[in-house]
Amino acid sequence: MRPLSPVETTGPRTTAAAPDSTPASLHRIDRLLVRERDRLLFLPVDEIDWIGTDRKYLRIHLGDRSVLMRGSLTALNRILDPGKFYRINRSVIINIERINELRREGRHFTVVLKDDTAWIWSPRYRYTLKRLLSAG
Repeated sequence: MRPLSPVETTGPRTTAAAPDSTPASLHRIDRLLVRERDRLLFLPVDEIDWIGTDRKYLRIHLGDRSVLMRGSLTALNRILDPGKFYRINRSVIINIERINELRREGRHFTVVLKDDTAWIWSPRYRYTLKRLLSAG
């Protein structure tokens, strides 16, 4: 399995880019092109619930299915819409439209998605939490 490029870019982003963005990330994507065995899948970005690391792969979760993709979370984070997808720790990017609740647990926050998947929102990525709270 080798990485494939995202497809179908649309106009320039209207929100501030994440701190690790590059000039190549000036367009957001509508679909990801992912190779799965002997076929190519076009995954609508709007259907992505969350993306996690799985050793040297990324596991993209869409509803009740998931797809493996080779690549880095940092590279994928650069091309996803920063107004919709937030990196919450070194292993996970979430679609903020899938957030069900935020729980404050001492100095940490836990984010719970609509499918009851939960993670700690890492202090390292707390700037994205502040962005979410100020927008909401």
